Amino acid sequence: MKNIAKMENFDKLTKEQQLKVLNNEENFLGLSEAANKSKGSKSYSDWTIYKK
Repeated sequence: MKNIAKMENFDKLTKEQQLKVLNNEENFLGLSEAANKSKGSKSYSDWTIYKK
Protein backbone atom coordinates (compact mmCIF):
# COMPACT_ATOMS: atom_id res chain seq x y z
CA MET A 1 0.00 0.00 0.00
CA LYS A 2 2.82 2.40 0.86
CA ASN A 3 4.45 1.81 -2.52
CA ILE A 4 1.22 2.58 -4.36
CA ALA A 5 0.52 5.70 -2.27
CA LYS A 6 4.04 6.98 -3.04
CA MET A 7 3.55 6.68 -6.80
CA GLU A 8 3.79 9.85 -8.83
CA ASN A 9 0.48 11.77 -8.92
CA PHE A 10 -1.32 9.36 -6.57
CA ASP A 11 -1.94 12.34 -4.28
CA LYS A 12 -3.70 14.14 -7.14
CA LEU A 13 -6.44 11.49 -7.25
CA THR A 14 -9.63 12.05 -5.30
CA LYS A 15 -10.00 10.04 -2.09
CA GLU A 16 -12.56 7.85 -3.88
CA GLN A 17 -10.14 7.17 -6.75
CA GLN A 18 -7.31 6.42 -4.29
CA LEU A 19 -9.49 3.87 -2.50
CA LYS A 20 -10.43 2.22 -5.80
CA VAL A 21 -6.75 1.86 -6.71
CA LEU A 22 -5.78 0.57 -3.26
CA ASN A 23 -8.66 -1.93 -3.19
CA ASN A 24 -8.05 -3.23 -6.72
CA GLU A 25 -7.69 -7.04 -6.54
CA GLU A 26 -4.58 -6.90 -8.74
CA ASN A 27 -2.81 -5.00 -5.96
CA PHE A 28 -3.22 -7.83 -3.42
CA LEU A 29 -1.00 -10.84 -2.86
CA GLY A 30 -2.54 -13.65 -0.88
CA LEU A 31 -0.68 -15.61 1.77
CA SER A 32 0.37 -19.19 1.21
CA GLU A 33 -1.50 -21.81 3.23
CA ALA A 34 1.48 -22.23 5.58
CA ALA A 35 1.84 -18.48 6.13
CA ASN A 36 -1.90 -18.08 6.69
CA LYS A 37 -1.86 -20.84 9.33
CA SER A 38 1.17 -19.26 10.99
CA LYS A 39 -0.47 -15.82 11.09
CA GLY A 40 -3.79 -17.08 12.42
CA SER A 41 -5.80 -14.24 13.97
CA LYS A 42 -2.75 -12.09 14.81
CA SER A 43 -2.44 -8.65 13.27
CA TYR A 44 0.20 -8.32 10.57
CA SER A 45 2.45 -6.26 12.86
CA ASP A 46 2.18 -8.83 15.68
CA TRP A 47 2.78 -11.69 13.25
CA THR A 48 5.90 -10.17 11.67
CA ILE A 49 7.67 -9.42 14.96
CA TYR A 50 10.21 -12.12 15.75
CA LYS A 51 9.88 -13.38 19.31
CA LYS A 52 12.57 -15.64 20.71
